[in-house]
Amino acid sequence: MLPKIVREVGPVDFFLHDSLHTYRNMSREFDVITRNLRLPGTIVSDDVNWNAAFLECVARTRPSYWATIGENPKESALGVAVFKHAPGKE
Repeated sequence: MLPKIVREVGPVDFFLHDSLHTYRNMSREFDVITRNLRLPGTIVSDDVNWNAAFLECVARTRPSYWATIGENPKESALGVAVFKHAPGKE
């Protein structure tokens, strides 16, 4: 559904991922969003420690700022990526 929604609403300023936490789903959502991100833009994702999708996304897109933040008391991590420049550019 995400590609259809992005086509209808246009570029995205802020994206929060908190749906199916599989590598495949997270990777696809991050790919769709980074290709349709309005600058400056932000991606936030829950449970980024469940698979490598978020870390691979930040390695590929090189955001201006990114971090993972541990969530207490649950054993999970929140990921944040802020883009001041086009994904993949510096």
